[in-house]
Amino acid sequence: MDWADLTEKHHGSAPQGMIRPHGHHKVFKKGIGKKMQRYAKKSQEILEKYGIDWKKGKDNLMWASNVKGVHTTDVAKQVYAILKRADATGGRSAVVRALNTEVEALFMSLSKFK
Repeated sequence: MDWADLTEKHHGSAPQGMIRPHGHHKVFKKGIGKKMQRYAKKSQEILEKYGIDWKKGKDNLMWASNVKGVHTTDVAKQVYAILKRADATGGRSAVVRALNTEVEALFMSLSKFK
């Protein structure tokens, strides 16, 4: 699967000036190491609970820089915490809103621009 093509289909071209943009999953597909994989799995379960496609869905894909610091256990933990809070307080609409605001803002803050 070409994640950049799918991300472009859902969201248009990568932001201008983004360094090493790639089609990025807000909730990681797998993760590196057992801890990161546990956070990814727990986050995926929240999305699945509401019928949100964590692999190919528009709400879980975005442009992000493919740079150091984007794909870490700490980031996976932060994403899970955001989604867990949204799930507990507002159901599906809160989870979608959290993905498209807080989680997206997290990854944009880690991305690099020229």
